[in-house]
Amino acid sequence: KITLPQQPFKVLLIGDSCIDEYVYGICTRLNPEAPVPVLDYTRTETKPGMAANVYENLKAFNTVITFLTNEETIIKTRFVDDKYNHQILRVDRHKPLTPLTESTFDNIFDAIVISDYDKGLINDSFADRVLNACHHSKVPVFVKPKTSRLYAYRGARAIVCNTKETEFYVTRPLGDEKSVEEAGRALLARKVGEYKYACPLDQRFLDFTGIDPEKLKQQLATGKGDGEI
Repeated sequence: KITLPQQPFKVLLIGDSCIDEYVYGICTRLNPEAPVPVLDYTRTETKPGMAANVYENLKAFNTVITFLTNEETIIKTRFVDDKYNHQILRVDRHKPLTPLTESTFDNIFDAIVISDYDKGLINDSFADRVLNACHHSKVPVFVKPKTSRLYAYRGARAIVCNTKETEFYVTRPLGDEKSVEEAGRALLARKVGEYKYACPLDQRFLDFTGIDPEKLKQQLATGKGDGEI
């Protein structure tokens, strides 16, 4: 019996990347110069952030990944009280990103994932060209958009939004599961997400993903949608 090797799943990942830097220390006193805590430094950790975090997650599935991201360096530095794991301050350092221009894709990819943090790498015209190319090639697109660019991704297979972004899109607060379902139906009616629209209170979608609902709710509620996409 001969078993033919399975073809590897090929993914094109597009998105803004950063370095997540965590500066840890112990807070035991206030600064006499201003009403802020003094952090006695203990250690620094760095991790891939934003779309680079999505890249690391995709690698765990043994996929073949083509990654289009920024060459410019973005660093997000978080100062954290090591004793209570409480974030005191975040400092972002980055220059304007050079927008992507290449958007000629063929069907060599099984899926395209867009992790858009609205830092300048992806603009509306680029997003529109990607979606059109994928539509003609019948390649599914999965998107984590930022607030200002939801409608550039009309026709994507799935859109992942956190609570704040969803409230912005539908111009009303989400307080219970009924309001989330109504918001999802409203966005789907505008062809924002072809099959699935994710939001932290949509229990049925969370069950569908096979991911722990409570953990995912926490991720989305705090804006960590890159892990969900």
